[in-house]
Amino acid sequence: MYATVRGIVPAAAHTCQLLQQVHFDAATTLRSRFLCISSELNSAAEAARKANMAMENCEVKSAHVITAVFRSSAGADT
Repeated sequence: MYATVRGIVPAAAHTCQLLQQVHFDAATTLRSRFLCISSELNSAAEAARKANMAMENCEVKSAHVITAVFRSSAGADT
Protein backbone atom coordinates (compact mmCIF):
# COMPACT_ATOMS: atom_id res chain seq x y z
CA MET A 1 0.00 0.00 0.00
CA TYR A 2 2.87 2.38 0.78
CA ALA A 3 4.20 1.94 -2.76
CA THR A 4 0.77 2.76 -4.17
CA VAL A 5 0.56 5.94 -2.11
CA ARG A 6 4.11 6.88 -3.16
CA GLY A 7 3.00 6.52 -6.80
CA ILE A 8 -0.18 8.53 -6.30
CA VAL A 9 1.46 11.55 -4.68
CA PRO A 10 3.70 12.44 -7.67
CA ALA A 11 0.80 11.80 -10.06
CA ALA A 12 -1.44 14.06 -8.01
CA ALA A 13 1.24 16.74 -7.90
CA HIS A 14 1.68 16.51 -11.67
CA THR A 15 -2.11 16.71 -12.17
CA CYS A 16 -2.20 19.77 -9.93
CA GLN A 17 0.53 21.42 -12.02
CA LEU A 18 -1.38 20.67 -15.21
CA LEU A 19 -4.55 22.15 -13.74
CA GLN A 20 -2.67 25.27 -12.68
CA GLN A 21 -1.32 25.66 -16.23
CA VAL A 22 -4.81 25.19 -17.71
CA HIS A 23 -6.19 27.75 -15.26
CA PHE A 24 -3.43 30.23 -16.14
CA ASP A 25 -3.98 29.69 -19.88
CA ALA A 26 -7.74 30.14 -19.50
CA ALA A 27 -7.29 33.30 -17.44
CA THR A 28 -4.84 34.69 -20.00
CA THR A 29 -7.22 33.89 -22.85
CA LEU A 30 -10.18 35.47 -21.04
CA ARG A 31 -8.18 38.59 -20.24
CA SER A 32 -7.04 38.88 -23.84
CA ARG A 33 -10.61 38.44 -25.10
CA PHE A 34 -11.93 40.98 -22.59
CA LEU A 35 -9.36 43.55 -23.75
CA CYS A 36 -10.30 42.88 -27.37
CA ILE A 37 -14.02 43.28 -26.66
CA SER A 38 -13.34 46.40 -24.60
CA SER A 39 -11.37 47.88 -27.49
CA GLU A 40 -14.16 47.02 -29.92
CA LEU A 41 -16.75 48.65 -27.65
CA ASN A 42 -14.63 51.78 -27.32
CA SER A 43 -14.27 51.96 -31.11
CA ALA A 44 -18.01 51.52 -31.56
CA ALA A 45 -18.73 54.22 -28.98
CA GLU A 46 -16.34 56.60 -30.74
CA ALA A 47 -17.98 55.87 -34.10
CA ALA A 48 -21.42 56.48 -32.58
CA ARG A 49 -20.24 59.76 -31.08
CA LYS A 50 -18.86 60.91 -34.44
CA ALA A 51 -22.07 59.89 -36.22
CA ASN A 52 -24.10 61.81 -33.65
CA MET A 53 -21.95 64.90 -34.14
CA ALA A 54 -22.32 64.61 -37.92
CA MET A 55 -26.09 64.28 -37.57
CA GLU A 56 -26.24 67.35 -35.31
CA ASN A 57 -24.08 69.28 -37.78
CA CYS A 58 -26.41 68.24 -40.61
CA GLU A 59 -29.45 69.36 -38.59
CA VAL A 60 -27.85 72.75 -37.96
CA LYS A 61 -27.01 73.17 -41.65
CA SER A 62 -30.55 72.13 -42.61
CA ALA A 63 -31.96 74.68 -40.20
CA HIS A 64 -29.77 77.41 -41.76
CA VAL A 65 -30.90 76.42 -45.26
CA ILE A 66 -34.57 76.41 -44.24
CA THR A 67 -34.16 79.80 -42.55
CA ALA A 68 -32.44 81.20 -45.63
CA VAL A 69 -35.22 79.87 -47.90
CA PHE A 70 -37.92 81.42 -45.72
CA ARG A 71 -36.09 84.72 -45.59
CA SER A 72 -35.58 84.63 -49.33
CA SER A 73 -39.23 83.83 -50.00
CA ALA A 74 -40.36 86.48 -47.49
CA GLY A 75 -38.18 89.04 -49.27
CA ALA A 76 -39.61 88.01 -52.64
CA ASP A 77 -43.17 88.58 -51.43
CA THR A 78 -42.58 92.21 -50.45
